[in-house]
Amino acid sequence: ITITVASEKWDPTTGFMPQKTAVIQIWQDIQYIKPETVFLGHQGGFLFQTPWYLILHALPIAAIFGTILYRSHTNRLQHDVGYARWRRAHGQARRELQVAQKALNQDRFEQAYRHISNALYQFIADKNNQATAGLTSPQIVDLLSDWKIEEDMINQVKHCLDACDMARFSPTLLTKENTKEVLETAEKIIHTLEQKMVKE
Repeated sequence: ITITVASEKWDPTTGFMPQKTAVIQIWQDIQYIKPETVFLGHQGGFLFQTPWYLILHALPIAAIFGTILYRSHTNRLQHDVGYARWRRAHGQARRELQVAQKALNQDRFEQAYRHISNALYQFIADKNNQATAGLTSPQIVDLLSDWKIEEDMINQVKHCLDACDMARFSPTLLTKENTKEVLETAEKIIHTLEQKMVKE
């Protein structure tokens, strides 16, 4: 018996046999942009040495200290009456003198003298934590002497207080020029005493 072997025919159901081909380069590799020369030397100062860095880190610390000082100051004002009066003396005296200036502008000279007197008495009483009621001109002189205030300044204070006392008894003799002069002297006195009457 003669057997003849026929050639194998490709059957798609039996599988796919890929053909071997050479590798073909289609696209080039990505080339990253790089500078021709790379400088690896000193690039400047450190960040923590820059002024803005130091300022930004110092601000929170300054805010904390400021808050502590403010709370301490506020607490002392609430509990230390003498300290509170001493701190507020200048502001209250300035307000009294402003009222005196308004009275002077309206030609109410007697009222202007009254506010000038109140400003001087209240200022010196607050600086010494003394009651204003019953305080006399000689007592004012003694208090200023305790502060080692110059004799000339004490005489100016006494002159202003005497002028205010005379205004109460002789209101018809008051003039705008004299009232203005006494007011300006009182302003200078309070400004000078504020600088000299400093607690150590």
